[in-house]
Amino acid sequence: MEVRLGTNTFVDCGIVIGVAGTPLLQVATAPLRITMKTPAGSPSVPVDVTENVPQNGSVTVRHGDTSVSILYNDEIALCVAVEIEAETVLVRLDLRPIGINVYDDANGLHVGQNAFARNRIASAAVGLQLG
Repeated sequence: MEVRLGTNTFVDCGIVIGVAGTPLLQVATAPLRITMKTPAGSPSVPVDVTENVPQNGSVTVRHGDTSVSILYNDEIALCVAVEIEAETVLVRLDLRPIGINVYDDANGLHVGQNAFARNRIASAAVGLQLG
């Protein structure tokens, strides 16, 4: 499976982004499923979504077979994922509204003051490990 995030491509990575041993972003297909968790003890709003199912009341999830949106306050998109073809998922991520400076745009994936752009990461247990 291929995940495209902020000009980066993650191929067959079990976890796309991990933070301090927590899967911040994990993607699966057939049907499309997103797991997103903020690390315990983080000063951010706690988010805990396991395969499209919110585990607490901080976010809502809207999903179909080929798209998933994780919304904060039912209106601010934290993560939008669309399966653009079989086994290829386009993800848009912006965690700034919940206090985590991680987001993507046309220039890459931004983590704090750093930007990761035009990378291809394949067959990693964790594509990008933070902290």
